[in-house]
Amino acid sequence: MRFLSKKKLLHALMIQSLTLSSIAFALDLEPENVPFEQSKKTRLKMNLGDLIFEASKHNTDILQGELQTGVSRELVAVERNIFEPVFYSTYTHKDIDHKNNAEEATYRSSLNTYLEKSEQYKAGIKGLLPTGARFDVALNGNERESNLIEKTRSYKTEYDNTFIVTLSQPLLRDMGLDITASKGDIAQLNLDIAFHTYQQNVMDATGNVAQAFFRLYEAQKVVEELESSLEIARKIQTDISAKILAGVLPPTEKMESEAALTQREAKLSAAKTTLLDTQSLILSLLDVSITSGVDLVFEPLSMASLNEPVQIPQFDSALQTALEKWPPYLMAQKKLEIENIRVSYLENQELPRLDVLVSNQENGLQKERINAMGDAFLGKNNSWNAGVEFEVPILGNRVAQANSQAALISQRKARLAVDSTKRDLNNNLFAKIEHLKNSQQQLLEAQRNVDLKEQLLKIEWQRLDAGKSNAYTVFKQEEEFADSKRRYFATLTELKITQSLVDLITGRLFDKYHIDITRDNSTINLIRLDS
Repeated sequence: MRFLSKKKLLHALMIQSLTLSSIAFALDLEPENVPFEQSKKTRLKMNLGDLIFEASKHNTDILQGELQTGVSRELVAVERNIFEPVFYSTYTHKDIDHKNNAEEATYRSSLNTYLEKSEQYKAGIKGLLPTGARFDVALNGNERESNLIEKTRSYKTEYDNTFIVTLSQPLLRDMGLDITASKGDIAQLNLDIAFHTYQQNVMDATGNVAQAFFRLYEAQKVVEELESSLEIARKIQTDISAKILAGVLPPTEKMESEAALTQREAKLSAAKTTLLDTQSLILSLLDVSITSGVDLVFEPLSMASLNEPVQIPQFDSALQTALEKWPPYLMAQKKLEIENIRVSYLENQELPRLDVLVSNQENGLQKERINAMGDAFLGKNNSWNAGVEFEVPILGNRVAQANSQAALISQRKARLAVDSTKRDLNNNLFAKIEHLKNSQQQLLEAQRNVDLKEQLLKIEWQRLDAGKSNAYTVFKQEEEFADSKRRYFATLTELKITQSLVDLITGRLFDKYHIDITRDNSTINLIRLDS
């Protein structure tokens, strides 16, 4: 059975004319059969898995975490695409009409005026290689038409093309894939941290949901028991009134019974307030306003399983499982990995810069465009150069050293955070398992106390019938019996909350209710495996 969605819930609440069965049909839920006078209330049955899933879908922190994961995913794409080559091009047109001076005329064949029209262009691809090298591959072109060419050649237009390849490869600073890709690696780790933050938000919400779910059960049982206690008190009052009329008991006994009734009515009123508060908390977890959900009554399902024996996990195996799944510990490890990368990168930045520079040019000059380009690519006229570039701060690169030392300190902090998180998880899990053991024992003792108080109440009732007891003693014994049952439900609630938290830490709670958190290259999803 799937749980109600917020949209369907609000839709059902707005249509007041629907019958109880039609509301249940709209929500795909089974309504409880209730008396006619209570039919205005819609009683919705649910289990813990339903509530966890629906509340998580509407939790603001979870939704924000999902958005932050999307941001981190795009930042990874930014850093991973630094090796994408870049195409560039330029174009320039020149039109020259220049009066030559005496010096210019000597190398321009005594021309009084120099006339030129030219088209200059360049197109190429440049980029970054994983080794840290930067490359540039380009074709330069210059198509000139001038009176000088016409005078000195048998044509008036020449085509000059050059194919150029340049490469700059670092040998010390900025060399290597681990340095070049460091920002991308950090971005990926930040994406992992965002995902684990999302998991943590889901787990935090789940912890709140589990507590609200079992508190709701406790509040409902307390109201039921107080209503039962009030009914018993009225029965006792009726019996006492009959005995007073018969002269068996003094009239003061009636005052005792009335005081007992008033006390129980006050407790019942307080319990109903607590139930309403818990009901409101459930609505808040579902992101539904209290005014919209005023006619809803939630009823936890599968409460019979509450009395089943609790499985106490073995600490060492539970801790190992928790370390593999506990988001704060996983986040601390990822943060340490980030600091390790930063230390490696900043230590590299302390090195001098020593780059090898290589360039190769192949030129073609012809009176036809196609021939000039062919010569350029065939390498008929080849020129090249190679060299090195060295750079080092004269005072020892103090800036890089300071950054490196700061990174080492941050690395130590991150390592301490990993150890601290592991220790906290160890202590927290151990305490909860011990709490679980104690709660289980306390539940057995609470059940025995309920049985004992019930027997004592029966005995006291028999003594009242025999005239050997009074109203005060009977009411006191009945109150102790009712209190013992309330303590039993409180102990059972604490047991189940603790069990849920232990299961949550070890990942068993999601497995139990077939809930999973998945992610791929584009999305993150909270899913029900049985849906």
